[in-house]
Amino acid sequence: MFFQEGINYSAEFEGLFSNTVTGLPEGKRPDGSYVRKHSPKWEAGDEETDHWFVYILQFSDKTYYVGHTRDLRVRLTEHRDNKTKGTRNKSFELVWFTTVYSREFAETLEADLKETRDQNERFLRGMILEFRDCVKEMDIFNT
Repeated sequence: MFFQEGINYSAEFEGLFSNTVTGLPEGKRPDGSYVRKHSPKWEAGDEETDHWFVYILQFSDKTYYVGHTRDLRVRLTEHRDNKTKGTRNKSFELVWFTTVYSREFAETLEADLKETRDQNERFLRGMILEFRDCVKEMDIFNT
């Protein structure tokens, strides 16, 4: 499910599917897999960036949002300020994140996590619990 060595992730996927045509969420294929995507306008700062964040938000109804960004603090502010369609008017908590070193890998990991969320939410919850335990163990937020 996650990034696998030897697979060509750089190939462009054919088109996005829209709700009106397929009845599927935008960016999702009929086989349940997700299309890696980003807006070309986001590429403006990519050359100056050496890392990206992939993150998971948990809504109050216990559902999950998965995304990626160059600047996690700015992106979380955009979510909180209702500037993002997927999180608009929803309360959430940041429950997991990691850093990767290319946009391509961030997009791939985001798509893989979305598939995991849809197919095996229990595994995703386990990842989040392990992350929380690690944060508590390191005590990084209480210093």
